[in-house]
Amino acid sequence: MKPTEIKYQITIDPHSQFKKPSKTEMGRISNNIVVQTGLTITEFSSMLIPPYSYTWFGGTLGGSIKNVNWQQQSIIALDFDKGLIPIEKVIEKLKKEELPPQLWYSSLSDTPELRKFRVVLLLDNPIKSINHYDIIIQGLLSMFPEADQSCKNPSRFFLGGKNVTILDAEPISTQTLLDKA
Repeated sequence: MKPTEIKYQITIDPHSQFKKPSKTEMGRISNNIVVQTGLTITEFSSMLIPPYSYTWFGGTLGGSIKNVNWQQQSIIALDFDKGLIPIEKVIEKLKKEELPPQLWYSSLSDTPELRKFRVVLLLDNPIKSINHYDIIIQGLLSMFPEADQSCKNPSRFFLGGKNVTILDAEPISTQTLLDKA
């Protein structure tokens, strides 16, 4: 199967967002992020940006968006929202670690003065152990102290954004990611 044909199991809220939602809206999103689907990298990247800009969770849940309902994870994201590191440095560092990211996208609140973006890693095999997820996310956050350290819980969902760039359709080896973490 070609890398562009691989389907990743994720969960989405199929309601478009064009600005950062209020706390009330975040509650609605949390309640509506229930549509589980399989998407290719191209389909996933299109739903991240207008006209969709859907909110997404990188795996599947057995119920509402709570850590206890976590089942598996096919996609991991790092959130960079303080302008502490440029996207080029993040990509370079991941490639140096033999973990080339598949895509990145600018967040809804990104501006030329304060760059805000997410780097996304698509995995060749879903993570099915919450302990493995914890090891991987802690390893990535240690590698990138500039990333938002609060974005580590297993049921973390991410808002869509403005622009997306696909860097590599080939998924990352889950085992390599676990070994590096």
